[in-house]
Amino acid sequence: MNDEIEKLKIAVVDDEKHGRESIMTLIKKNFPDIEICGEADSVASAIQLIENSKPDILFLDIELTDGTGFDVLESIKENTNFEIIFATAFNYYAIKAIKFSALDYLLKPVDVKELVAAIENAKFKISNKIDRNQNIKFLKKQLLQQSSNKISLPTESGYI
Repeated sequence: MNDEIEKLKIAVVDDEKHGRESIMTLIKKNFPDIEICGEADSVASAIQLIENSKPDILFLDIELTDGTGFDVLESIKENTNFEIIFATAFNYYAIKAIKFSALDYLLKPVDVKELVAAIENAKFKISNKIDRNQNIKFLKKQLLQQSSNKISLPTESGYI
């Protein structure tokens, strides 16, 4: 990444304080050049955090106290532009996460190598100006078609 580019910002959403702290510690240890712009523990606080801080990368737990991470994504404004990395204890949400165009899906306890690989992948996409807003639009479209038996996969030239 070019040094003149603003510092990347990460937001962490998890209903468990220990979960948020664990992810933030791993990020700070492995990516001192990335700013953690905030944390949230509920759907409502996550939406506010995203709208106020405009993160580049969102670490998102699935089960929150007042809903799910999917509720957060359904509620955000369409011009929100960030990479989504799910971090959850539940592996049975993986297919739904794929439908949400998630960049990655990490199981808790989060493996440091997987976290580093996910962030490196996000940094690559961001530095190459891959349209993150397109992922959010696609994600919302997928929500409307959840009964579909098809899965779309992102490629460099669009979705297949």
